[in-house]
Formats: sequence, C-alpha cells, structure tokens
Amino acid sequence: MSLLGAAALGVTAGNIAQLALPPMGSLAVGVANIAGYHLLMRKSEAEGAPSWRKSQGETRVEWARHVFETEEWTYAIQTLRNAITTNAFLASSAPMSISTDRE
Repeated sequence: MSLLGAAALGVTAGNIAQLALPPMGSLAVGVANIAGYHLLMRKSEAEGAPSWRKSQGETRVEWARHVFETEEWTYAIQTLRNAITTNAFLASSAPMSISTDRE
C-alpha cells in the first residue's frame, strides 16, 4: 500500500500498531490450536501411531547411514545445499506472496 493509500484509509502513526497486531482473542485461539496439535501428536506418537515426523526422522537416519556407508560426501553436501537454498527461497518469497500491495 502506498503512503497515499494509507492516508486515504485513515492510517496514522498513532493507530498503525492496532493494524499490525491481531486481536488478543485470535492470538489466544491460534496459540491454543498449535499447542493442542502438538500435544495430540506427542500422545499419538507415544502410542505408536504413524506420523509424518516419525517418517521424516526415519528417512533422515536412513539417508545418513547411506552417506556414511558409501562415503558419498559430495552427494550429502549437494543435498544439504539444495535444502538450505530451497528453505531460504521459500522464506524470502512467503512475505511477498501475502503482501497486500497490489498496485
């Protein structure tokens, strides 16, 4: 949003904080939702139920075992570099994808 657009909407330095922060009820519901999810995941994993976290952990162990057994260090370094590059790209492009500036 441009400065002229912000002024047209009545955004001032005094009320910008109200626009940036979510209402406390929404924040509390969001935190409770995430906490409940993690508690349920921990409980189901303790009972032996399959989960994506367990699957990813097992895959990482298999991958590390393969790298150590075959000594393919170049493969490991390239894989880690690609993962870091992908995460950095996604982290930097996410704010742009939710931007409200549509000029």
